[in-house]
Amino acid sequence: RRPPRSTLFPCTTLFRSRIEDDRSDLLAASREQGLILNRTRRIRRLEVVGPAGSGKSMLAAEKARLLAREGYRTLLVCFNQRLATSLIRELAEAHAPAPGALGPTGLDVTTFHRLCERLGTEAGVLPTRPAPISQAWWDETLPAAAEAAIDALPHARYHAVIVDEGQDFEVRWFGLLERLLIDPSDVFWVFHDPGQALIRTDVAAGLGFERLELFENHRNPGSIAELAARFYRGGEEPTAFRETERRYTIIGAEPGQPTLEALRKTLHRLIEEERVAPFRIAVLSGARAGASEVWRHRRFGNACLENAALHDDGTSRGLAPEDVPEIGR
Repeated sequence: RRPPRSTLFPCTTLFRSRIEDDRSDLLAASREQGLILNRTRRIRRLEVVGPAGSGKSMLAAEKARLLAREGYRTLLVCFNQRLATSLIRELAEAHAPAPGALGPTGLDVTTFHRLCERLGTEAGVLPTRPAPISQAWWDETLPAAAEAAIDALPHARYHAVIVDEGQDFEVRWFGLLERLLIDPSDVFWVFHDPGQALIRTDVAAGLGFERLELFENHRNPGSIAELAARFYRGGEEPTAFRETERRYTIIGAEPGQPTLEALRKTLHRLIEEERVAPFRIAVLSGARAGASEVWRHRRFGNACLENAALHDDGTSRGLAPEDVPEIGR
């Protein structure tokens, strides 16, 4: 017999659910990319270049983890404090290495500037930190302190240095990191993306390392990867690894109050209607927090922007990555 007639209601998947579903896809992509590490494991000097979403940070973290497990005293260093905080938490459960490696995991994860501060403090060559912290502190004082400290701290050496966000590093910084190697021929890998060089010119390609280019976007659906690819300046055209029907949305608004109102409506829709957890939403700005009108406004309806690494005025709290508290979860 034919089943009784029923009324069908359209079913719409909340964006929150889509985010959770995506997590397994991203983890699967990272496992597949592990094949890249197998093919390149014997290369000691390597620059890995690829667009946003190509898995550079996942590969950098996994390479550092593998080296530490093999007994190498390993440094994983990046530019951005938030990335360093994330990497520290991600790698907290890394397996213990052979005896004699650094710390409980043989793996040291930090930012370049925090590394300079640690070295300078231990060697007694770091001046008193100014208040407020000036830009010269980051650009000049900390690198100079590290340079003066390296020879005085022969025990502060590594078998391997892995650099993420290499597009944000100066040539001088790469030289300082190379001096931290126990042997000049030890492992030195740099991950970078010229398209994300917003702070300074990307100089990683000039280091003379063997080059590996990633051209698959493992993180974003096709339409979003296509949008991001406009900003990539590598040799290969990026290809989306994941395909879904989801597309990006561009919301146009004039500077000032129209932008603030557009952001308020967008956050309301995501949090209240799509049920996205606030800690899964990132608000990016083209300006430093202290110069951002969005950051100064902070509260948008029931949503309030948070960054535990910053003061309310947008200046840095000067916290080490491992000291940045977890917020919003």
